[in-house]
Amino acid sequence: MKQFLFWGKLVVAALALILGAWFAFENNQPAQVWLFGSALPEFRLGFWLLAFLFLGTLVGLLLGSWAAWRVHRRLKARERQLAFCERQLEKLGNRSLRD
Repeated sequence: MKQFLFWGKLVVAALALILGAWFAFENNQPAQVWLFGSALPEFRLGFWLLAFLFLGTLVGLLLGSWAAWRVHRRLKARERQLAFCERQLEKLGNRSLRD
């Protein structure tokens, strides 16, 4: 099953690469892009669209990873808190009611 998933991801990545290259070659009109008030060098429109798609995907992955890291950190803190409470409960359970 893992090998099937590996090959499936590889095929999807290859198709994305081929479609991206095809898209870039189809949109070969020169375009100048302005970003934060400054002009970027003039390249083909397809290049700029793919570059910003890549950068947007990268930013999304980084923000998603950061959010997942925060959730993971909170989960670990709750697990430590649960372990502490279980130890305290076990200590209380060992005492007799008359102590």
